Amino acid sequence: MMKLIHDGYNQSITNDKFADDPSLVSVPLLLLNNYNKDGKMALELALKGKKPQNFEMMIDMVKDFEDMCLSKQMLVCLPYMVKEGLSQILQYFD
Repeated sequence: MMKLIHDGYNQSITNDKFADDPSLVSVPLLLLNNYNKDGKMALELALKGKKPQNFEMMIDMVKDFEDMCLSKQMLVCLPYMVKEGLSQILQYFD
């Protein structure tokens, strides 16, 4: 499911599909704000569930929002991100 979302988002950017409604470009930020019934966000669930590919796709979609994405929501995941040592994380923080 995450691959479909990731690929669709990237295709929309490539094909300039967000020109009609620029607010849609910020949809990936929902990964940082939406919580499930247990109070966990998608990034956290991907890390704790040992789904590094899903996590890396999520980070790839929010990388263009670096001025907004180091939020308190992302800080919750920071220990897990560092522990996993994923290359996408290192690129994000560079």
